[in-house]
Amino acid sequence: MTAANIDKGYGFDASWTITAPDGEPEDLAGASVVWKIAKTKEAAAPLLTKILSLAGSTATLSLTDEETETLEPGSHYHQLSVALSGGSPKIYFSGFITVVDRL
Repeated sequence: MTAANIDKGYGFDASWTITAPDGEPEDLAGASVVWKIAKTKEAAAPLLTKILSLAGSTATLSLTDEETETLEPGSHYHQLSVALSGGSPKIYFSGFITVVDRL
């Protein structure tokens, strides 16, 4: 993922190439990839949860302007979980992203 900011009230897209521990691309056929965002890492519930679209080894997140409008400006915790076909979900990526207020 390369984007560092989500512009409040505007569409947002990001993608991740999912790789195995050996660095080889994962086959995402039958997988479930879920992205969540919350105000803090310790939040009881996410502000948004999205199931990502999959193509090959790439998972793509698309947020609408209506979805980003619901987010308050500031730093937010977000994470990506991957459940390969027949497997349990595992956190693949986590970190912080900034929601920026725009005109």
